Amino acid sequence: AKNQLVTRGIVPKATYDGISAQIIAKRAAK
Repeated sequence: AKNQLVTRGIVPKATYDGISAQIIAKRAAK
């Protein structure tokens, strides 16, 4: 679903990467 946002250009690639990094960091913290 999030990949579709990037494909449509709604979310800049850099922003998507940053969000992904935060999500991964939160999962790693748990």
